[in-house]
Amino acid sequence: MQKKLRADSIEACKKAREALHCITDWDSTAEGVVYWVGVVASLNAMAKHGTSDGKPWVEPPLTDEDARKRPWVMVRDTASEPWCGPKVLAYVESDAAGLRGYLDTVGIWWHYARKATAEEIPAQKEIQ
Repeated sequence: MQKKLRADSIEACKKAREALHCITDWDSTAEGVVYWVGVVASLNAMAKHGTSDGKPWVEPPLTDEDARKRPWVMVRDTASEPWCGPKVLAYVESDAAGLRGYLDTVGIWWHYARKATAEEIPAQKEIQ
């Protein structure tokens, strides 16, 4: 399961990567050069993306259980549109195609939703 790394963990990845670069004789180890190149690449990816698996962060999908907590969410209809909101999540329901639909309290369906960041929520309150 992918997890976001804290700043201290990201810094530890960078330091470990730098320390491994100081080892100049990887081919004389039991693991060999290929192993250590992979380890360094993995540490580099973890530091770059700030995730435990080194892959770009993927927001976990929202569920109806999340909707019961009425979180602020950012929404959009297509992956190419900019995020808008934040809006209060009313409920999550599967449609006939098996896609997720996210309904805000105004009664508008959205196909994509993610939890709003702490910075996005106060920004919306200032606009209102």
